[in-house]
This record gives sequence, structure tokens and C-alpha cells, in this order.
Amino acid sequence: IFFRGPFLYYAALMPPKPDPSRHRHVFTDVDNTLIEYGGGKVYPGGVRFVHELRADMDDPAAARCAPKVTVLSARPGIKGVTDSGVPIVTDGAQKLLTVDGKCIYGETLHGKPHKALRAMGRDIFPIRSEAVARCDQKVCNEFTRQKVENVKKWKEKAAKRLLPGINLELVLVGDNGEGDAEAAQRLLVDGDIQWAFIRRVKGTDRGLFHEKQPSQPALVHHEALHYFEDYAEAAHIACLQGLLSDAAHARVVAAAQEEGAGAKFQLAGLLFTTKEKYDESRQRSVPALLAGYVDGPEQTP
Repeated sequence: IFFRGPFLYYAALMPPKPDPSRHRHVFTDVDNTLIEYGGGKVYPGGVRFVHELRADMDDPAAARCAPKVTVLSARPGIKGVTDSGVPIVTDGAQKLLTVDGKCIYGETLHGKPHKALRAMGRDIFPIRSEAVARCDQKVCNEFTRQKVENVKKWKEKAAKRLLPGINLELVLVGDNGEGDAEAAQRLLVDGDIQWAFIRRVKGTDRGLFHEKQPSQPALVHHEALHYFEDYAEAAHIACLQGLLSDAAHARVVAAAQEEGAGAKFQLAGLLFTTKEKYDESRQRSVPALLAGYVDGPEQTP
């Protein structure tokens, strides 16, 4: 009885614990999802959106325990190899995935490009446009396969570490340019993730595999797969789905407005052209292989 009073006093001072039955984890792509392909603008509100998805950020206890974000990359885990000019294997991901001065980056699940090269087969050195299209599609199919495999392996390991009764909720954020939508659909159908948010790529977005047409909602769809134009819309959808509170929704919208055109990570120059410029080059009879990397020369009649 003597120790009961002090014990209750100190117990009252201890911070509340988050709901132990829920454990949400966010996976995100980088290129054309959070930042322009090949180096360029950071899409307004993107990093804040990913951050708010991690947990109920209005609950201090849940915010403190929120798992850090996992990056899904198509690139190998080799020092110096980057995503969008952001050195994932050094400190670039930490700088990109920082909110309110705190790093939310956890780890990167890397790709295996040699498998993409093997998947190209005879189309690895394409000359004709049809071969370029087949090559681009094969590469993106391999990106899809690798990301699905990485998430499944991650989940299998994570499930072994979780205590009984924990509900693991997984969210994937990507774009519909190079296989993220297809990966999300497959993971949703298999029950490996619960939600997916896919940014619609635009003709003004830089890219590398222009002959791979963006995934269309009519063909790549699931009730939990949500396409969006910008992160204000993504936050609105997530709020309707119960993943974000009204306050979190407002914070994403405010971040998108404040960031405006976004910070610049311009490194690639003309190495990665936009879809619009690619199409213009193709109309001028620039070979597909060249049009996909640089702005082709003007053709004289």
C-alpha cells in the first residue's frame, strides 16, 4: 500500500502507448513519384503525404513509434548508383525523406538490373521502333516482378518479428509510368498490401522508357488502388479511406501549396527527355533509340 501512491503517480507521467493492434508501413517509389525522373523538381506535398500515411500523426504516441519509410528502387545496391540524382546508398534518401527536420527514411529494397537485361533478350540492342517498344515493356515488367518479390520477402520477414494479434497494414505509393501500378495490383490481389496510391505521369514528366505506355485505370485496377493527379488529391482520397485525419489532410495540402514548384535536384540535363519532346522527336523521324535519351536534331526537308 505504501508504494501504491508513488507508483500511480509515476505511471500517470508516462506517455500513452499507441494502439498495439495496428502496425502500418509505407513503401514508396522515388522516380516520377516523389521527384522528377533523372533529377528535377520534388513534387509538392509528396514527402509530407508519405509521412502522414505512416501512422496517426495527431497522436503523439503513434507518431513517435511510426515505422520509417521503405524505398522501392529498380537500381542495384551499389555505392554511387542513384535514384533521380538522390544517392540512396549514402545520405540522399535521408535528405529527401525529411519532414520537420526529422528523417523518415528507413531502408531501400534494391532491384537487380542484370535480370532486366536478361529479360530484354534479343531486343537489348533495338534498332526498329517495335523492338524499342518490346524492350521498354520487358524492362518495366521486370521492375514490376522485382518490386512484388521485394515486398513479399519484406512482409514475410516482418511477420516473423511481430507479436501475435498485430495487424500489419501496408501502403504502396508509386506512379503509373514504369510498372508500379501493375506491382500494386498484384500485391493487392494477393493480399500482401492493403492500399496503393499511384501518381498519373504526364507528358511533361521526364522519363526513360517512353514506349511503355502509362498504366490505365481501366486495365490496371483494384478497389484499393487509387490514381491521383497531385498530392492534394491523394491526401483527399486517403482521408476518405480513413488513412488520414482531417488535420493530416490539411497538412499535406498546406505543404503542397507552400512547396509550389518544388526544390530542384537538376543533374541529368537532356539525358532524360519528357514524353512530349520524345513524341515530337519521333514525329521528326528521329530514331526511337535516340529520341528516348536526347532531343533529336531538327530534320530538314
